[in-house]
Amino acid sequence: MAQPFFSLDKSNIDNFQKLEIPVSGPGDINLLVVYTGTAMLNWTRDKGDESSVDTHSLEITIEDDFGALYDLPLAGVPPVPTLPPVATFLAICSESSQTQLETLGEPGENDDWNFQIHPTDDQPEFTTLVTVQGGGTPKSSLVIAANVTNDEGASFNRISYQVSVAVLVKPPLLAGPTICADLPEYQNPPNQPPFNLTLLHDPNNPHADPAVLNPSALEFIIDPPAPNGANRLITFTGDAIINFSPSNDDQLTRGTVAIQFLRDLGGSSNFLNGAGSATFSSIFNNDMDKDTTYAVDCVQVTAASSGQMIVPMLTAAVVVQGGAGPAVTGLSRITYQANVEILVGLQILVSAFNPAGPPPNFAPNASVVGGNEWVYQVTIPTLGPQTVSVGSDHSNVAAPVPGAVSVPSQSTVFVSTPQSSTNVGDGNTVTVKITALLGTMKASAVLTVHNGG
Repeated sequence: MAQPFFSLDKSNIDNFQKLEIPVSGPGDINLLVVYTGTAMLNWTRDKGDESSVDTHSLEITIEDDFGALYDLPLAGVPPVPTLPPVATFLAICSESSQTQLETLGEPGENDDWNFQIHPTDDQPEFTTLVTVQGGGTPKSSLVIAANVTNDEGASFNRISYQVSVAVLVKPPLLAGPTICADLPEYQNPPNQPPFNLTLLHDPNNPHADPAVLNPSALEFIIDPPAPNGANRLITFTGDAIINFSPSNDDQLTRGTVAIQFLRDLGGSSNFLNGAGSATFSSIFNNDMDKDTTYAVDCVQVTAASSGQMIVPMLTAAVVVQGGAGPAVTGLSRITYQANVEILVGLQILVSAFNPAGPPPNFAPNASVVGGNEWVYQVTIPTLGPQTVSVGSDHSNVAAPVPGAVSVPSQSTVFVSTPQSSTNVGDGNTVTVKITALLGTMKASAVLTVHNGG
């Protein structure tokens, strides 16, 4: 039987983020609302009987008035609505172990320990919708309910959550990313060498960065566009090998892990909104004489430069403390998810092409040896069919084939067949502008043709 619960509201929530994404159906559903954040639990379990297990019930209240903002079916007795379609992710993102707890007259001893999170005794799922009574009209809010189980002496510090809810919206839409206010303290921690790791997530090339595992991406068209102008939603997921270890002074060691998602935005202004989460997928401690702490303190999703491109990026502020050294204590891997709303206009990207080499690396600029082949990619704002004219401004690159691109009716992207180029002579370099036209919209890319000697 669970003991009295921890009830957490906005005063106990850090890094709260809300993302509203227009969707279509089924039924009357037209909006997906994604909530992410970190619940500040700070529960320390007393040692007590080593054979006993402590179970506490946890409730996290997401204080959004669903009755006022969204239309939901009623559950027979107003004003309590039924829960719309929902998916919940809940995971530990900070924990500590006290390995030498002592009682009066008894020596300290090493303890093993384990944690569990599972739905409460009286419900099969984590998330419910409840009516919150206040000083005025009752409000309906989301509540995440879970049992937290712990044996031996240790503590839960933070729990990361993400809840996705499908609803029917009542305008206006209000959303926006929350930025980690203290991120500079992690990027330049006092009295410690900085740990700022940047990794590349490429869903089209899982081997692009060996430290990123299982990179995946789902992209959806928002048509008609969202009120903020977004016409694409992209969800990125994966695992990152970070091998983050504590310093030698037995203090909390801070750092950042940035995941750059290889999706060219064309410009930072095309990044409109984002919400993400990150938590542990592998931690270790091989020194039972040391207390340990692990944490992902906050997560933000922004636009960032990656070579010649502007791409979405998730940044996690990470913390570790324990026995020093990469073989003693550390955070090995994190699991992450980023949800990004962007604006896609007309876009053309280019790449060198080698039939025996890696897949094309499309970018606003590319280099090709004269006489070798290249390819281009055209992206349009909405579903085809639409005709895009593609041309070249220099004879060393023949007019692209086809010169008029008809994007398939169920796609927004056209990738060309390999295109030819001509030799430019010893020591010569030619810069060629490749241009795409769709109505009044215009986009260009630069292809540099050079001698391969």
